[in-house]
Amino acid sequence: MISKGLESGFKRLRAFLAYNTDIDAVVRVSKRLEKFFSNDYRKAKNLQPNLISNKADLLAGILRCMESGIGDELEFSDYRFGYRLIKELGADELRMGGQAGIMSNLLATFGSEVIIFTKPLSREQALLFREGVLVPSPGNGLKLLPPEEAAHDRIRKVNWIFEFKRGDKLFDVTATGTTRFIVASRPPVNPLDHSEIEEYLPEIAERIDFAILSGYHDLKERYEDGTSWRKWLKKGKKLIKVMKETNPEILIQIEMGTTHKRVINRGILKEIVPLADSLSMDLHELSIVSGELGFEEPDRRKPEEVYRTMKEVQDKTGVPCLKLHTPHYFLTLSNNYLDRRILRKALLFARDVVSTKAIKGEIKSFKDLEISKRIRPSWRGYRVVKALQKISEGIYIIVPNKYVKKPKSTVGLGDAVSSSTFAVENILRLGYDREP
Repeated sequence: MISKGLESGFKRLRAFLAYNTDIDAVVRVSKRLEKFFSNDYRKAKNLQPNLISNKADLLAGILRCMESGIGDELEFSDYRFGYRLIKELGADELRMGGQAGIMSNLLATFGSEVIIFTKPLSREQALLFREGVLVPSPGNGLKLLPPEEAAHDRIRKVNWIFEFKRGDKLFDVTATGTTRFIVASRPPVNPLDHSEIEEYLPEIAERIDFAILSGYHDLKERYEDGTSWRKWLKKGKKLIKVMKETNPEILIQIEMGTTHKRVINRGILKEIVPLADSLSMDLHELSIVSGELGFEEPDRRKPEEVYRTMKEVQDKTGVPCLKLHTPHYFLTLSNNYLDRRILRKALLFARDVVSTKAIKGEIKSFKDLEISKRIRPSWRGYRVVKALQKISEGIYIIVPNKYVKKPKSTVGLGDAVSSSTFAVENILRLGYDREP
């Protein structure tokens, strides 16, 4: 699936992404954390925090994820706690984070023109973007600037990522899966407030082939100016409508993301998702979404249940394409979306991308994808394919993922799948893989 046609197709693609980027402070679980948390372990064992307010809460969240083997994300009660951790704990690595940031960099690496709207945009954040990413900046008309020229915010959004592999130990807890615990910060900046570029949205829409929108889960229930999440979700809804009305040919994909604030999850599902052409999520997000819509959470060990839950979500929201990415397989449900051959080709390419990222940690060029030829598709993924063969209802496409047992990092793997799948769908539907 790594063809010259796709390589040239990426260079013809033009994308718009919004909203969420951050600086990821990555810490790999090791013995040094036991020293850092030495006074917090006894208290942490009895905690089930929904917000991270202190070190004991933080340790409890890490241990809970290690024990379950399932990744999760919580928020700092005060975004400045994340700043203090940089001094007190220190990160193993600082890198681009946030769905929009990670996906923008991947598409730019493959040669696509990427326009991103994100806030806050500090200089530290801007320097993490790859060449080829542009930021819309208002002035005398619309200007598209390199991120470092557009950066003007002093506030930084720093998220902490605690990564661990199956078998890793912290105190008396052994990780049952390879994943991570994320603690997100919510600075006093509204990420969905795109007022400064609102008048230029039609101009942006005319310039692009597709849009990927993420970060709605970053919304707060109430802001310092007295506005609530409802106002800003409506603002996000208007952006989609303006783009669609201006350029009906573009496709728009929503990255689900979830928050522990149920009212916001439900708002996203009711107001945003039905306007999209495509919705992408992982198994954890599917479980949360199914509960918010009133369905039973699927047993992720039973492929038929996962499929039926996806079908219920698709029917309830009306989204034409629903995509699920897991470590062992990718599953797409289509209802009046694109030709299934396009969808299958896109998934096959995406598994080359994600296996390359898992092996190398970072993709620096299209040529890096050659390494994916060494990786065989997951046998567990093949078992899921076989289990779903008996299902005849609906149109679905499934491929086994190329599973990497010990990835260099787990953060961003889902974003790599999601963005590369959608990008290839657009390359093929527009014929960009063929000679112009």
